[in-house]
Amino acid sequence: VQAQADTQTQALAQAQGVAQSTAQVEAQSDQQPDCDEFADAGREVCEAAIGESLMSFVRAGGALRRVRTRMLFEDESPTFQQYCLEKWSISKAHAHRLMDGAAIYKCIRDAMGPGCVPVNEYQVRPLERIRNESGDLDRERIVDIWQCALTKSRDGNGGYLTSSVVQEAVNESLGIE
Repeated sequence: VQAQADTQTQALAQAQGVAQSTAQVEAQSDQQPDCDEFADAGREVCEAAIGESLMSFVRAGGALRRVRTRMLFEDESPTFQQYCLEKWSISKAHAHRLMDGAAIYKCIRDAMGPGCVPVNEYQVRPLERIRNESGDLDRERIVDIWQCALTKSRDGNGGYLTSSVVQEAVNESLGIE
């Protein structure tokens, strides 16, 4: 009975922590620009804002990696998972997707230049499976698969590089039909 009460107390404390984090995010959103910010903006300003927003996964992933590897979360939370949930209301899995996405972006940019980079985290998700024997991202294979996906998108998808096109290239590389 005591163990059940302790579990319920922990669950309640976690729920309250999530509610506090949600309130923090909502309070921060009051400081964020609203949709009317672009009411009088020209196309260039709007496109710059769109580009910055789409690329935010790279910055978020890099920052999360730094917090995790340097254990900068320890003064707020005992684990990285708890930190992600309480501070940002994201799962550990999503944090890892962002971190892997940033690493994949950097790998592709370094190998192919800024004109060939992914524009959102969803595009690179299929590439997160491409790992070497030690479990690290296999950077050379990732670049090869990305190049294949770029070619596929130019040849048969109207120039649009979607996650589906990347997944198809990953499946071909892994020998999956």
